[in-house]
Amino acid sequence: MNRLCISLLTASAAVVFVLSSHVGVAVALFIGAIALLPAAWRSGRLAAVTAFVLPLLLFASVATVHKKSNVSMLSGEETAFIVVVKETPRLDGNRFRVVVETTAGERLQLASRLQSESEQRLGKLLPGDQCRVNGKLSEPAPPRNRYAFDYSRYLYEQRIHWLLEAESGSFVCKRPDGLSLLTHLQAFRAQLLHEAAAAFPEEAGGIVLALTLGERFYVEEDVIKAYSTLGIIHLLAISGLHVGLVTGAAFFICIRIGLTRERAALFMLILLPIFAILAGGAPPVVRASAMAFVFFLFALRKWRIHPLFGFATIYFLYLLLDPYKLFQLGFQLSFLVSFALIFAAKTIQTANGGYLRQMCTVTTIAQFAGLPLIFFHFYEWSPFSLLLNLVYIPLVSFIVLPFSFLSLIAFVWLPEQVNLFIGLLESLLTFVHPTLLKLSESTFQLVLGKPPVWLVVAMYGALAFAFVHWQEQKWPLPIAFLPFVACLIVGAVAPYVQSKAAVTMIDVGQGDSFLIELPYRKGIYMIDTGGVAAYGEEEDWQQRKNTFDPGSDVIAPFLKAKGISKIDMLVLTHGDYDHIGGATGLLNEINVEQVIYPKGPVEKETEIELLENIHASPTNLHFTRANEVLAENWYVLHPPEGEHFTGNDGSIVIFAEIEGVTFLFTGDLEEAGEQRLMRSYPGMQADVLKVGHHGSLSSTTEPFISQVAPRYAFISAGAQNRFGHPHPEVVERLERANMIVWRTDVHGMVELTLSNGEIEAVETMLKP
Repeated sequence: MNRLCISLLTASAAVVFVLSSHVGVAVALFIGAIALLPAAWRSGRLAAVTAFVLPLLLFASVATVHKKSNVSMLSGEETAFIVVVKETPRLDGNRFRVVVETTAGERLQLASRLQSESEQRLGKLLPGDQCRVNGKLSEPAPPRNRYAFDYSRYLYEQRIHWLLEAESGSFVCKRPDGLSLLTHLQAFRAQLLHEAAAAFPEEAGGIVLALTLGERFYVEEDVIKAYSTLGIIHLLAISGLHVGLVTGAAFFICIRIGLTRERAALFMLILLPIFAILAGGAPPVVRASAMAFVFFLFALRKWRIHPLFGFATIYFLYLLLDPYKLFQLGFQLSFLVSFALIFAAKTIQTANGGYLRQMCTVTTIAQFAGLPLIFFHFYEWSPFSLLLNLVYIPLVSFIVLPFSFLSLIAFVWLPEQVNLFIGLLESLLTFVHPTLLKLSESTFQLVLGKPPVWLVVAMYGALAFAFVHWQEQKWPLPIAFLPFVACLIVGAVAPYVQSKAAVTMIDVGQGDSFLIELPYRKGIYMIDTGGVAAYGEEEDWQQRKNTFDPGSDVIAPFLKAKGISKIDMLVLTHGDYDHIGGATGLLNEINVEQVIYPKGPVEKETEIELLENIHASPTNLHFTRANEVLAENWYVLHPPEGEHFTGNDGSIVIFAEIEGVTFLFTGDLEEAGEQRLMRSYPGMQADVLKVGHHGSLSSTTEPFISQVAPRYAFISAGAQNRFGHPHPEVVERLERANMIVWRTDVHGMVELTLSNGEIEAVETMLKP
């Protein structure tokens, strides 16, 4: 057992060291392997050395080969392509996406913005279809905010180096002859997805397709959000438990219809690879199916094998074929949880109290085995999920899952009109999902922030300590878990001992959003939330299911990654959508104590709706005018009482002193507003100027720059935005004034660290 664990650790360390920049993780894995060497050494010196050295050399070599071969053969100048569809296409309104492969074997991420409803037929392309298409190649962009999903890295690990933006109307596709069995199975799955999604009712159909074919795209967005918030999102994926239940049910049916155990086992060896392909081929499905395959193979040959050896065999084969899979969260969680359950199998089997006690034990082990990774990737966790899993695992596993498979089988073999199972499932979900939605709105979330790698390693060390002492029953379980609790406390307290302030210009595209963190978390303030404005009316077929919201998709994850679960004050400078559009999404994710809004006429429908929602919530809504003090050293300079400013010139302007550094936040203030500020505050100066209206030519006039005399400037503008912001003339004015200018379109997110009246450090996501 020790030797096998050493091999698993050294193989993983070798892959991490060669294929990623996480040297600390590789070192931690090496240290873990070395810590196990003394115990392995006592049972055989040569075997212990072999268990350490052989996987190290083998998988370092394998990873090196994969890394050297993971390069592009294209120059980027190509415009005409012959490609083969490699997976089920994704059609969302007028946006079409699919992974394709060129005739030379280069994988591309193809996307196209459809111009007519008739082009939605592309969504019914099948794996194996061949297409001629014209388009333009571009390299995947790196993340523009810290903690954001690294899409470029994700594609690289899929061996994809280029995005192909295909011209609408240029597709000429056909179905070639002589396709492989694998491609036919993938095509059958894709066709079944299309037909079932169209035939089934939306709510129940999404659940059926998630649990049978491994496709969550059709599950309603609010339902996915509720499952995720409550920590039970794994129930909407085909997990190892689901594979085990399906496999067990199929084997039982084979026995009941009269097959011998040997013939039933042989049938399972044929069925399992087919099932893994039809279920989407995600790492948890492949792992569980492969382990079941090994079990039936050894049962057929009447060989006995320890579950850990079967586990290790699948793990090593996976890394040999595709070591990049090690960096996928699904792979990590699947193998970690499986290892923990195998390790604790004896404790689970001997748990007193019958099925309920065993279910509690399994759920607890599975939850804690994955918890450090959950914090590392999602920054929060609901302790309530422990109880919910006890209720919903049996519900999904023994009721929803069987009804889902029966619904799909009935859909394939029987006329749609007699498929009673989907109706029964829909009736059940009518009661289940509203309950989940209500729970997700009120459940407590422990927001720890993104822990550093060393803390994740410490968490797993503490969990290993707790599990070992739990198994050996040396100490009571609460005592054994104290080191892990200490790790959580360290992670939660860390932001509150930070002695420096930080001001962050978040990249929300064409919009504004600024986060201000005072030392020791004495105050968390935010100015504006960005927002994606719609231009022109969209027809029904063009509307997308998954829309981008900077409040919930950019700002909230960024705050949670910093360990922020509450904002003391949110200032919305004015009613333009690119400043308030993300507010609703943010308020749904983060507790906001107070919202500040300019006092004056409210005319836009989006403004009215937002303010009504805030007024109906526990958040305090306050309307402000010039000369009000919002917080210590935070002063409102504009708009004034008694003067009528509308539109951009009605923006709230704030002068703030943060750790001795002065800031002037101007919203979208234009020339008329700037002139009023100069008249009212002739001595006004600031170290840092937030340039008005994203650098538009109508703002940031020469006299205004001359009076404020800033040393630094922020410009928040979307990359390649349609308005041409910032205007070159404005940039030239700032440069003539010898200012250092930070721009989101060039630098991405920009964070200033402040202390003792100085900007101590500047961090930008992109290097221009």
